[in-house]
Amino acid sequence: PVDINPCLLGDKAPQMDEIELLEDQGLGNWMDLKLHFFWHSEPDITVECKLGSVALPKLKLGFTMYLGLQGESEEPPFFNAAMLYMGNGFMHARDVLNTKQEKQDPYIGMTFGDAWTGFSTSFVEDAVVGALNGV
Repeated sequence: PVDINPCLLGDKAPQMDEIELLEDQGLGNWMDLKLHFFWHSEPDITVECKLGSVALPKLKLGFTMYLGLQGESEEPPFFNAAMLYMGNGFMHARDVLNTKQEKQDPYIGMTFGDAWTGFSTSFVEDAVVGALNGV
């Protein structure tokens, strides 16, 4: 069995970087918005199993969400429907951070402390990214 204890996400809240009003995206929406979120935290998460334990002291997550508001209305909330979606699957933070893709492509990165001897923690990161992308 695998035990995750503790599982504290840290003191830093997710942040929204910018909101961009987009030109007509061809989806028939009344208004399209691009929202960039990021969360770089220092969680206190430890995973334990028969092999030993590993801590996750740093977590980096960023993604761009698109919000489409459909059907202009004269009464609040002034639209009839909302559609929220991500444009791309997650990439590795190590490949995206500090590049122009940082605000375009979703990313996730993990830094492990006290890793198991002889165990590549990039394997865990690859598995998480693959699971998030449905691979």
